[in-house]
Amino acid sequence: MKLSDYYILTYANDVDQESQKNERKKVRNLIRKFEKSPEVFRGLAFDYISVEEQARIVHFFLEECDQRQIIDNLTKINADANFSSLEIDKHMESKVQNFDTNYNSLCNDNAIRDIREKIRKTSDNLNELLEYLLYVNDQVFQAFVKGDALHEINGCGYVTYYINFILNGILQFLLYPIMMYSPNIDPLKVIDQLTEKTDGLMKKIDDSIGQKYETIFGTDGLKADRIISYFRSFIEHRNRLFENSDIYKVLIKEMEKYPELFSDVPDMYRAPKKPLTEEEINSDKFKTVVTENRKVPNFKKKVENTREFINVMRIYGGRDCFDTYLQDIKVYFREIYMSKQTYHRQKTAKIVDDYMTQVRQAQEKDNVEIPEFKKKSQYIFVREKISRGYFREKNFSAVYVGKVELTEKLNTMLLRAYWVMDSKAALELLHEYNKELLLCYSDFLK
Repeated sequence: MKLSDYYILTYANDVDQESQKNERKKVRNLIRKFEKSPEVFRGLAFDYISVEEQARIVHFFLEECDQRQIIDNLTKINADANFSSLEIDKHMESKVQNFDTNYNSLCNDNAIRDIREKIRKTSDNLNELLEYLLYVNDQVFQAFVKGDALHEINGCGYVTYYINFILNGILQFLLYPIMMYSPNIDPLKVIDQLTEKTDGLMKKIDDSIGQKYETIFGTDGLKADRIISYFRSFIEHRNRLFENSDIYKVLIKEMEKYPELFSDVPDMYRAPKKPLTEEEINSDKFKTVVTENRKVPNFKKKVENTREFINVMRIYGGRDCFDTYLQDIKVYFREIYMSKQTYHRQKTAKIVDDYMTQVRQAQEKDNVEIPEFKKKSQYIFVREKISRGYFREKNFSAVYVGKVELTEKLNTMLLRAYWVMDSKAALELLHEYNKELLLCYSDFLK
């Protein structure tokens, strides 16, 4: 039976013909929207479920979900969006949220932070570091599978954490052991290999998803309540992972538009990460290196502002930056005062000046805590510009673009784990794929 016929029979059998006609139109329009954005709505597994479950999902979006324009909103990236209305079975919400991050020491944000710090601080014995990450991958997987079984929840929390864990490990290894500590390794070649592996793993998931459903759910098949529960977690995590996408795009566009600001740094203007005296900071040589011999009005005042902001970012953002280090001053200065890119029609200098006004006002009131940016998106914009500046200072502008593209592909591929609709199977998939991605590095460490 066709979906529209079944839908009318089940949900609109007692209304007149004109009303039924309108209902059919609503069903058709909804399906078209599903088909228009497959990277989002393939997460509903529509091609793999019975017409009864399809109709249940359609009815949910058309009649039960209390958010207006929910379908259109789902295709947009908005990290602050609330998707609590995405719940067919209201009793499922408590299960989704019942993720115990204290179950195991490997299952919390501190564990991710510890791994990140270990990667950043390991400048030699990189093969041993890689072996350690493979070992921790096994430990995390075992802990999550055990936790998933003991807590009797749908396990989306474990899937979310595992994805974040993988992204941190893969990208931090690229940024530090490869880029900073291995001058003989071409990071672009590493990115190419990781990208090729990511593409292959994505195809592997897509080609096997139907078979996974048959293996996991058998003749009973997938049910609508389970699908919506996993779909909600997928959408929420997707919003968080891709909240930087628009910012990445405008920054890369600026690099293409103003190559003179982002081409390789001439040797005479290279800025090593070393401290300077106040006398050196006030010298003409310092000004020449920072501006690369371009004219910048009010240079000294802007340097003062830059140094003040560096100190705040070291505290607020946990950044490894200092107001006496040549490289730090140069990177921050150029991205704040020489870059032309605006964000929502505001120049970076305006965003930074407004924020520093907040900081000074807080300090006058003897507030111990440094205030946050008024908008999280402004902080992300400034943070990503600074990150781009460091890449450029190391003559890695092309690597910055490659890293951004790789990150987005990794995000897309790993989010597919939610589409499996079973926490244990998703964890198994993530464990296998993290291992394959980490082993890409071994080819370059020989």
